[in-house]
Amino acid sequence: GAVTVRAEAGGHAADREVIVEWNRAVIANTPATVGLFCFRHQAMVHIAMFDAVNSIQGRYTPYHVRVWAHPSASPEAAAAQAAHDVLSHLIPTAKPTFDTLLANRLAKIPGWRAAQDTAVGAKVAKAIINLRTADGSEAPNLPFLPPPLPGLWQPTAPGQVAAFVQFQHVEPFGLITPTQYLPAAFPALNSPEYAAALNQVKEIGAVGSTTRTADETLVARLIAGVGYAPGPFGLWGSVA
Repeated sequence: GAVTVRAEAGGHAADREVIVEWNRAVIANTPATVGLFCFRHQAMVHIAMFDAVNSIQGRYTPYHVRVWAHPSASPEAAAAQAAHDVLSHLIPTAKPTFDTLLANRLAKIPGWRAAQDTAVGAKVAKAIINLRTADGSEAPNLPFLPPPLPGLWQPTAPGQVAAFVQFQHVEPFGLITPTQYLPAAFPALNSPEYAAALNQVKEIGAVGSTTRTADETLVARLIAGVGYAPGPFGLWGSVA
């Protein structure tokens, strides 16, 4: 998940605005082909902004790094530079967009402050990029072919394959291991619990369901990102 910078008492609106600004940037510019790896993009951007701001304010334990910064440094300049550098690395084709966004933000900050604080953001961004360079995300999506037994996933269309199988080997951002919180095994296929769950899904999920409430329909559409241009991944980030 993303790490969010919070402007507390004595903070400025700009401290908050810059976080939302770059969160929108990562959502809007991440190619759809990235799929689930958009969460890696979002996490890296938010972690970089957090460590950049925390290098100046020093209120919290760093996620990864704390670099030297002058106490009067500009948190929003540091956060903007950190987000810019991480995103330019992850999505180089959109670098002109990120350059413009950064320039517009820095134009609102006194030059003498922005100059020293962009260096803070740049150092933190480099550290976060280095941290995640060998995190397993570049591994190929290996075939996932479980035996054709009842209850196990199977392709449902010609040419369909399981996507993002390599996620199981990617280094987590917050967990100790990828398997730390595996769900419990599902009930036996011939158990009353399995039958009840299956019937509930069929009843509530049917197109013409007479038991699904209007609120449940809205929740389902929200989670699926229906009508939301960047897709459900971007939507979940915005909600968070």
